[in-house]
Amino acid sequence: MKCVNCGRREAEYLVFEDELIPLCQRCFDEYCYSFGEMNLTYWSLDELLNDLERFVKTINDELKCLQDNYNRLLQEYLKLKKGEEK
Repeated sequence: MKCVNCGRREAEYLVFEDELIPLCQRCFDEYCYSFGEMNLTYWSLDELLNDLERFVKTINDELKCLQDNYNRLLQEYLKLKKGEEK
């Protein structure tokens, strides 16, 4: 799998933001410098081969959290909208 940032080198990491982003070592280092390594959710592709279950659980937990936040926001919006209509 090629790095989506440079497109030249093989990806060595998967970074999870709103999507999975495969990055080579050089682009991953730049990404960490820009956003801070502690603020990122990422995996080494070598690590994934050994721990696929943890990877899937982390992605599912994050997506569930995003979905819960969206649903909570939607409910608040609907309450406000209903209050304006009265």
